[in-house]
Amino acid sequence: MLYVLVKVLFSPVRKHWLTVYGAPKCVYVLDSLAGTMSEDTKTAVRTMSGKGTRVLCSKTCTQQTNGDDCGCFALAFATTVVLGGMLFF
Repeated sequence: MLYVLVKVLFSPVRKHWLTVYGAPKCVYVLDSLAGTMSEDTKTAVRTMSGKGTRVLCSKTCTQQTNGDDCGCFALAFATTVVLGGMLFF
């Protein structure tokens, strides 16, 4: 599948990095803390992705074990997507 969107975003509310990727009408959010997205983050994702886009948040991606590694995980997730690796959703 060809993804037209791959972004690493910073959530200022949670002070946390996320990876967003997808194709028209559906985007996936990979969150190494598997928390809930703030409304501001959801709005930012929908604004980037276009009106009517479905936003799905993964609960099964690899999770970090501390409070400091989210940036590394977000970059690793983005790299995996760009290189065509398998991300289980």
